[in-house]
Formats: sequence, C-alpha cells, structure tokens
Amino acid sequence: EAMFTDEPCLHTAGYWDFKESAENHYPLLPWVDGFPEYFYARKAYDIMPKLDGLVKDAGPETHNVRCDYWEVACDLILESYYEQLRDWCVRNKIAFSGHQLLEEGLLLHLMFSGSFIRNASRQHIPGMDLIVPRPEGVSLEDTMTRAGGPYVGKMLSSAAHTRGATEVMSESFAASGYEMTLEKIIAIANWQFATGVTEIMPMGRHHLRRRQAPET
Repeated sequence: EAMFTDEPCLHTAGYWDFKESAENHYPLLPWVDGFPEYFYARKAYDIMPKLDGLVKDAGPETHNVRCDYWEVACDLILESYYEQLRDWCVRNKIAFSGHQLLEEGLLLHLMFSGSFIRNASRQHIPGMDLIVPRPEGVSLEDTMTRAGGPYVGKMLSSAAHTRGATEVMSESFAASGYEMTLEKIIAIANWQFATGVTEIMPMGRHHLRRRQAPET
C-alpha cells in the first residue's frame, strides 16, 4: 500500500497561458509568511532589499541572490510538504508515493517543484507519469523519447537509490484515446522498465482524462 500524491506544484511560471505574449507574463515567485525570517536564518542576510534582483539584473550579486533564494525555497518545499508527508506515512506504516508535475522538463523542475531529485528522494516509491500517446496523433516514438523523457526514470531510480529504496512507479496510459493497443502498452511499459521504473500503475478507464479522448 502507498499514499499517492498527484502533481503537487507551485504554478509560478504562467506556463498555461499559451496565448499570452512573453511581455504579458508577469514574474511569479513562491513566497510564504515568514519567508524573510526563514531566509535570514539560512543565509545570514536580509533578502528584502534585494528582491528586485530576483526578476531583473541588480548588479554583480544578482546570481548569488537568486541561487540563495531558490535554495531556501527548495528547502521549504521539501520540509513543509514532502518530509511531512513521508513522516506521516512512516507513523501510519504506509509507503509514500506519487509524482511531481511535468517532470519531463529540467527547466520545469525548478518552476513547479523546487528540487525534483531531493523531493523524490523523500518518497518510498518515487514516481513519474507517462500518459500518452494521445489521440491527436503523437507517435509512439515521440511518446517515449520526448514526452516520456528518457532520463526521468533514471533520475528517479537514482533518487530512490540514495535512500536505499528499490521501487520506482509510473502512472501510465491515461489520456491515450481508443487508439491505444496492447502492442503500444507493452512497448511503453518496456521502455519505462529499461529506464528504471519497476512498478506500473495503469490509469486506463477507457484511456480517458478530461478532453483528451472521445466522450462515451
């Protein structure tokens, strides 16, 4: 048994506003009450006078301020979400599993999840999803080499091994439409096993999710 958390994320990127021009995407950064105090305790300086450096060039110290800010943000995400859930699961004798949002893109890790590897390493069964090919015609090859991210399973198995875990989970096959075949299912599963996944969690009720496949 395992508790499954599905795509927890920060949504700080304006990522979904595809029709908006770049200049209309305002910078969004994770923040919480008490963040300046958390920051000072970890970095020994006040971030408040330096906030402009998070979104524009503020001189020679810009890079250091940004790195320090994101390091503290990642620490807080890890401590306040992933470690609390893991501790609860340990107390209740159940495994902690699930997957983060859009783990296929390295750039998206920081924007949505903080430290992807560190978060995953706190799960007893770290996970990913591979919920394509979709009915609009994405090929099986594209699914496995681009949408599936050939490195995601490897990253997750590495995260598991750092904590002595042996299992890696994948939520698979949802949103694939009625074109999904047994041959494709076997190919996708084998691809994931080759990259480090050990457990497949099928999401296959008519392969439907939202508007990704024809309604019944």
